Amino acid sequence: TFDRLSFDALRSGYPSLTPHGGLTGRIVTRGSLESLWLDADVTGDLGTIRALGTITAMDPRWAADSLDLTFSRVDLDALLGKGGSTALNGRMRLHGAIDSLVPPDGSVVMDLDRSRVGGLTFDQATLRLGAAAGTLQVDSAEVRWPEGQISGRGAIGWAVPDSGSLHLEAWAASLQPFDSLLRAATGIVRDTLAPRTLDGLARLAIDLHGSLDRAAVVARLDAEDVVLDQWRVGVLGADV
Repeated sequence: TFDRLSFDALRSGYPSLTPHGGLTGRIVTRGSLESLWLDADVTGDLGTIRALGTITAMDPRWAADSLDLTFSRVDLDALLGKGGSTALNGRMRLHGAIDSLVPPDGSVVMDLDRSRVGGLTFDQATLRLGAAAGTLQVDSAEVRWPEGQISGRGAIGWAVPDSGSLHLEAWAASLQPFDSLLRAATGIVRDTLAPRTLDGLARLAIDLHGSLDRAAVVARLDAEDVVLDQWRVGVLGADV
C-alpha cells in the first residue's frame, strides 16, 4: 500500500514513462518478472484500475496469463500520453504475449459500459480479438450509442507478408456527438457569427486488405443534410 506514486517525478529517471500524474492504492506481487503474479487496486489521474493475474515484464517481451482488469474513468491521455481525453468504464481479459521481434499471440475480450471518447459518449462497446500466426482476427467489434453504431469483423495481417480482410461499418442518425472530434482533428474553429454544431446523417463503410503496415483501403461515405457553422451540404457521396 502506498500514499502516492508520482509518475512525473519518476520521469526524470525514466524518460520513456508515459503516464502522467500519480497513483494511490495497493499493489501485491509474487514471483519474478518472467512470471509475476499481480493483485493491484489503484486510483489516480489515469482512473481506477483493479488488476488480477499473472504477467511477464521482460522488455521487449510482455505477456499476460488470464489477466483480468476492471476499470473506471480510465483516461488514455493520462495513461499513454496520447489518444485524447477519455473516460472508459468496463472490463478486459488478456491472455497471450507481444514481442517486438515476433507477431503477437493471444486474445483480448473487452466489454465497456457507458463511456466517453473525446466528445462522444456511447452506451456500450464490445471487442473480441485474437492473434495467431501473424494475423489479427476480429471476431466482433461494436460500439453503440443512442443515434449510431460502429461495427467490425474480419482479419488483417500484423505485417507483410501476412494479410487479411477487415470490414468496418458505421452509421449515425445525428453527427452532433462528433463535433468536438472533427474540430480537434481538422483545426476548424467555431464560427463566432453563426455557430452551428455539426449535424446530419451519415453512413460509412471501410474495407481494409493486407496488413497493418501495408493496408489497401476502400471506403464509401454517404451523408445528408450536413451542417457545420455556416456550411451546408444537402447530399454527399464519396469513394476513397
